[in-house]
Amino acid sequence: MTVHLITVGLTLASSARRDEAALFGATDNEDLLALLPESSAAFLPESDVAGARRLLAGGLTSGTPEAAALREAVVTVCPDRWSSRASAELTTAARASDPDAVELPAVARAHPDDLVVLVTSDTVPGMHAGLWNALALTGGELDRVRYLDRPDTDSTKEPGRGTVVIAPIPGLDTAGPQGFAEAMRHLGRMGRFLIETLAGPGEHYAFHLSGGYKATLPYLVGLAEGMLGLRERGEVASVRAGLQHEAAPDRLIPLPLRDLPERVLRHELKHAVPDDRGGFILAEAPAAERLLEGYAYELHGKQWRLTPFGEGLLALIS
Repeated sequence: MTVHLITVGLTLASSARRDEAALFGATDNEDLLALLPESSAAFLPESDVAGARRLLAGGLTSGTPEAAALREAVVTVCPDRWSSRASAELTTAARASDPDAVELPAVARAHPDDLVVLVTSDTVPGMHAGLWNALALTGGELDRVRYLDRPDTDSTKEPGRGTVVIAPIPGLDTAGPQGFAEAMRHLGRMGRFLIETLAGPGEHYAFHLSGGYKATLPYLVGLAEGMLGLRERGEVASVRAGLQHEAAPDRLIPLPLRDLPERVLRHELKHAVPDDRGGFILAEAPAAERLLEGYAYELHGKQWRLTPFGEGLLALIS
């Protein structure tokens, strides 16, 4: 099985606001004039994140009033008919499904033998985008979409094969260092949750980084490199990363990844402890080699502090 991690932005909503051709491609079908903002706003009217999370969780739980409302919205919006070019995420998924195809597949679908994780910001627009991209990838099948509240508290043990998971990451839309440190911690925990629970050990991982906030690109690459280092213990089979440039959306550009062996991470971060500022410090000076200095930790005055990358790597191996 391959686990596809796809970063999510807001291009789907932009397509829906422009015109139906941007959403459905060239069509003269008058039944396909319903646009995303109307139905998605009806389903997720909450303006606060906590309320949107509750409503999203209810909408993807069978038998709830929220699920019934979402099914009605799916009938109205027809995500199964959306073009693979309606969003960066769908274009990415379509290309990943057939990397060697000359023409991009007309629609994007999640492979039933794989797992797709949509990495979104922890915002109402981000969760909107994650929801409707997920429904497009499953052809409108709610039963194949799952909402992951917090990977460090989620207790579900079911296999993830054939599922599209919406994973909001707190702090992912924040420009400040504290927000990104929080985001990296949650990304590390998500990586650990995928390996131990949702996908299981020994699977292949593909990071698709075309969508979402461009400032998050180094952080997802950091997670990919940390996971690549888990091969020596058999926790992952392989890890690759790539993106599609806006000028050439039909072509996948591979990104180089460094191998950060887990034994090196554990050796370099073995003295990491929480501090009173919500971050992590090294209780003792790092090893003489200091292989990760400037990347996982930095010297501030007389104190070695973990960087956001270091906090994410620590969460991944904890």
